[in-house]
Amino acid sequence: AAAEACPELAEMERNAALMHDELRASCQSMQLAIAVSQRRWKLDALGYDPTVRNVNTTADLPRRRLPWNATEKEWLRRALLLFGLERWDALRAALTRGSNKPTRHALGDVADCAWDIVRSAATYASDPKERAYL
Repeated sequence: AAAEACPELAEMERNAALMHDELRASCQSMQLAIAVSQRRWKLDALGYDPTVRNVNTTADLPRRRLPWNATEKEWLRRALLLFGLERWDALRAALTRGSNKPTRHALGDVADCAWDIVRSAATYASDPKERAYL
């Protein structure tokens, strides 16, 4: 009723509603852009190469294997003893504790090297059950 009595107030309410709709659309487009960049970052962290076309979309993403030096393997071995298997984020983070620069190994590369360490430890297992488990 007050808006009908004052045309300026009605105009201000219409402008506020339009600004609200524009702001909502702007926020939604920003959220979409953030989600796309986060997805791109995650695929890069997993070692995904966009130039490789995979016919089977349900298959695992191709992994980027980089050579490991002795220091990195030792840090990973210690982190594996501390955190255990399947904690790939924690294992990858442990690689950066020895230096200030980020690790160059993707999560898939960390997982592959961790499994290689476990398989090499299986050769030293004395109990046949432990060897079969590893």
